[in-house]
Amino acid sequence: MPYPLTLILCESALELIPPSILRHPAIVNYARRRGRPADRSLLDRAYHHHAMKKLENAAKRGRPDIIHTTLLGALGSPLNRHNLLKIYIHTWQHIVIDVNPQTRIPRSYTRFLGLLEQLYEHETVPLEGPPLLLLKRQPLNNLIKENEIQQIFALSIQGEKRALPDLCRQASDKPTAFLVGGFPAGHFTTKTIQIADGVYRVYREGYETDVVACRLIHQYELTLGIGF
Repeated sequence: MPYPLTLILCESALELIPPSILRHPAIVNYARRRGRPADRSLLDRAYHHHAMKKLENAAKRGRPDIIHTTLLGALGSPLNRHNLLKIYIHTWQHIVIDVNPQTRIPRSYTRFLGLLEQLYEHETVPLEGPPLLLLKRQPLNNLIKENEIQQIFALSIQGEKRALPDLCRQASDKPTAFLVGGFPAGHFTTKTIQIADGVYRVYREGYETDVVACRLIHQYELTLGIGF
């Protein structure tokens, strides 16, 4: 039996609206339109751009849409249908979301936001029965230890040049986690880099999270001969 691919969307731009900007007019108006308290709403640059200007490291924050598009492609992949894909969302605030492979993510972005806001409030979705999404407050290295991961590959444009097929062949030999940045701009922090066994650049240029995740999953399918 081949080892599943563990995909960690790392340092993801996912968080509730921080207290420091709750009184900004853009935030107040947004909360009023949605009929939901601002402090229980997700930060989203599409709506909160002006309010985010004074946030620290703002360029890497407030992009739930990245997680939405990536999950839609990953969970619908042949690899996932063969129960050979495990997905975790790790945020820069040391929150980890365990994504059940059977989860069906809403294609509507608005519904997806509501689902994640429910998750942040109750830490599990659904409220009864086996969880499809489970939120834990833990650092990345604890997640690695819990899953008994034996090697960690971080994909970054700043890494050493390496062919993706080679990495996937190596990953199929032992429990491996791939770290893919869940943020729109910038690079992994030093703390994340120190956890990885290798940091690799698999393309000449940088690509968006959903593209990288999709290409990685497809290459792992080719490595295992899935779908042929």
